[in-house]
Amino acid sequence: AELKHGRIAMLATLGLIVQEVYTFPFFDKVDPIPAHDLLVKTGGMSQILLWTSFAEIFGGIALFQTIQGKRAAGDFSFDPLNLSSNDAEKRERYALAEIKHSRLAMLAFSGMVHQYFITKQTVLQQLGDFRPINGFPDVTYY
Repeated sequence: AELKHGRIAMLATLGLIVQEVYTFPFFDKVDPIPAHDLLVKTGGMSQILLWTSFAEIFGGIALFQTIQGKRAAGDFSFDPLNLSSNDAEKRERYALAEIKHSRLAMLAFSGMVHQYFITKQTVLQQLGDFRPINGFPDVTYY
């Protein structure tokens, strides 16, 4: 479960930042958090739920194969860039790197969402125009 949620968090973190930089020409520019509410109102979230459910159903097949010992956890035999190797040491190093990046992405996405709730600024706006948080006392650093 950690690997699956970590992979989703890595995509979500990338998507949150890309959404600030690029918007398709036929869509209005909306900040990431209000975009969620807009998708719920317009019905776009239903489509996302449908396709996510479809992916989860087929993920269940992989889960049963993992329980039966026919495959390793998280191994979907999908490697279009041919990154996997027959070298066990290299494969182990990549697996460790993936789980570390997954954990970092889960924390990063949570931090980016919560900083938007507090500051009402997107990630790149916050980096370019840092302001103190309203309601917090002024702190002098020595």
